[in-house]
Amino acid sequence: MFKGGRKHTEFIENVHHLRNKVTFHYSENRLFEKAISYRAHRKNGKNSSITISNDIRYRRFNIADEIIDITVCHLLWKITDDSKLEEETDRRAQFCFELCKAFLNFCGEFSFRYIKENALK
Repeated sequence: MFKGGRKHTEFIENVHHLRNKVTFHYSENRLFEKAISYRAHRKNGKNSSITISNDIRYRRFNIADEIIDITVCHLLWKITDDSKLEEETDRRAQFCFELCKAFLNFCGEFSFRYIKENALK
């Protein structure tokens, strides 16, 4: 993932922009405004549902999901072909999953080695 690494470009495309523009620095850009406008101008973009339940796990505010989907898939990841949306998002999700798994393995190994070398003496 480091500059010059073989997966650096894929990391920037799939993770870096997502982190910077959606989760941390969203007030600095207009992605959500663009997503709302994009959705409002689609033929089927006028209605959304809200699911209410006594169990919070089943409550859904669908418009929020739709805005995030548009922001990530169409505006950040530039997936324009809806017929390939699921295939392309699955590919990118798999990349992110593999990245998380590698990071967690590194953290576990790093922690174990640190404890072994410093705390078990």
